[in-house]
Amino acid sequence: MQIKTLKNYFRISMVGITFSLFLVFYLFSSYIHTNLAISENQKISEALSKQVFNSMYQVMRQGWSREQLQEFVNVTKDSFQGSSYSVDIFRGKKVEELFGKIEQSPITNDVQKVFESKQKFFETDKKSMKSVMPIIAKNECLKCHTNSKTGDILGAVKVDYNFEEIVSSTQNKYLLFSLIILPLMFLIAYYISLKILKRINLAIENFKEKLRVLILSKSLKI
Repeated sequence: MQIKTLKNYFRISMVGITFSLFLVFYLFSSYIHTNLAISENQKISEALSKQVFNSMYQVMRQGWSREQLQEFVNVTKDSFQGSSYSVDIFRGKKVEELFGKIEQSPITNDVQKVFESKQKFFETDKKSMKSVMPIIAKNECLKCHTNSKTGDILGAVKVDYNFEEIVSSTQNKYLLFSLIILPLMFLIAYYISLKILKRINLAIENFKEKLRVLILSKSLKI
């Protein structure tokens, strides 16, 4: 009875150890995988922000009319509808004084900070990324923006990217993959336990035989 109890205890321990190792493996690898996914999405977001910003500069360098510029803004915003990205382009006061106001989103605190500091604003967490880049007047800009000088801020480009859904989907797929591996780990643990128990049984049987021989030899001497 004690031997059977020992075997059961050993099997239960193996199951517990296997599950604990699986849990540690899943949590550690999931943490690394999630952070890599977030890091990659942040890089993509920043690259997209720069691309929109550079496109805006190219448009301005070509001396497009107000209607063409407005069309560019609308097309840029519409192209990201239905996606996790949102793009907003804001006009500065000097541009509004010269060319008038356009329909745009309300100026938020982060955009206002960029207008005041003329510095890029970048904020990110595990769910989203926000980037606001100032459009600074250069020499070629002054041909059209006659009321500005080099270094003045003409506007700002804001890119918001919410990648919470992508990260959540990645985590769910990773969990499913891990759950597929779990039965395999239990099978391997069961196979190893059988091998170990077989050796334990063999050792016990050898011990019993030696004990029987010892008892028999003592009884013969008596």
